[in-house]
Amino acid sequence: MFLELSCSLRIQMLRPRLPSTTTDDVEAHKVSFSQWLGLLDSKGRILDHQEFRRSVFHHTVKNNFRHIVWKHLLGLYPYNTTFEERKAHIERLKSDYEYLKEEAFHRRLAPSIVSLIQKDVVRTDRHVSYFNKDFDHPNIQKLYRILYVYAINNHDVEYAQGMSDLAAVFVCTIPDEALAYFCYCKYMEHNKGKFLINSEVISTCFYQLTRLLKKFDPELYGYLEKIGSQTLLFCYRWFLLDLKREFCLTDALRFMDTYFACVRQPEPGESHFTRVIKDVHHYTVLMDIDDDTRNMYLRAVRSFYCENVRRTIESYRHSFPVYGCLALLKIHKRQIIKKNLKLDTITIFYEKLIRQQDVDQVLSLAKEYYLLDIEQQLQKLSKTHHNDFLTTSIAEINKKSSWRFL
Repeated sequence: MFLELSCSLRIQMLRPRLPSTTTDDVEAHKVSFSQWLGLLDSKGRILDHQEFRRSVFHHTVKNNFRHIVWKHLLGLYPYNTTFEERKAHIERLKSDYEYLKEEAFHRRLAPSIVSLIQKDVVRTDRHVSYFNKDFDHPNIQKLYRILYVYAINNHDVEYAQGMSDLAAVFVCTIPDEALAYFCYCKYMEHNKGKFLINSEVISTCFYQLTRLLKKFDPELYGYLEKIGSQTLLFCYRWFLLDLKREFCLTDALRFMDTYFACVRQPEPGESHFTRVIKDVHHYTVLMDIDDDTRNMYLRAVRSFYCENVRRTIESYRHSFPVYGCLALLKIHKRQIIKKNLKLDTITIFYEKLIRQQDVDQVLSLAKEYYLLDIEQQLQKLSKTHHNDFLTTSIAEINKKSSWRFL
């Protein structure tokens, strides 16, 4: 109880400057096209990449230009390009896609895979008018071609159910098929690992959520442990699809806005050390903390940089959806405990809430715990930095690599 109260008080102190959760106010605070243009110089370069991601992270974006923002968030364009450079890059991508598509349909996938894709595309997001079409409809054919071309060109991961759910996010958001395909590829660079047998990515998600529950809600973790559900197997779909099915499609897109804004795209030639330092700076910008605190954290990371610190900071790059999972558990915690739900009934409970979760509530909690967890890790490192370790050599720190953030 004391830990939960302490965490709650700390969250209030760290709470980002979020808009009201009423529908009208949320819509009013979304990043608009005019605000986006204000972040660009006269040639179209982004003036402040950190402010761009911070704005999207806290407020998401208006629907009418999400297709523009996502290309930048996902790193589809080379770093710091102008309008003209992006235009030329788009033409190259379109040409590349036409070649890939032509080659893909000259080659052949296994009939079983083709059949699975064909079945999946006509049952994906049928509740949405965009996808509630016959197989021959252009929208469905666009989804089918993207999945087919991806399957042909990515032999390291076999097509599996769930991939169509994720591809649909890009198909309905990005009008141009070639650009939708390459954005999907960018997204899958990390997430395709979830579809491998004995996936390490999925195992990491289970580990991270277990750690977060123990840290931020030991009461709920204790209850799940008591009923034998501490394995969190009912969360598997959440991990696989980054919570996409838990919201209606328009809300799922907003969740993706925030998730994509978390992942800073590396600049050309970054070393591991530079990338970690810039990632920490990126997270502190999302926190809206003062410069003195930010510099304190950066000094600590520079002083104690080692393999363990690198792995810890890197673990936050793609982990935001796990904090969304934590939010879903905490939002319904009282019902789960009050109704004495067991593993099978917890699964049924959440199945009945598919596409009905409140994205504003989930995003608010997920962002708060995400930033709180990162800051607590940085505080721990800064405290170590402050307490007599200023003269410790990097070699000595590496010998203590068993020291971990918990």
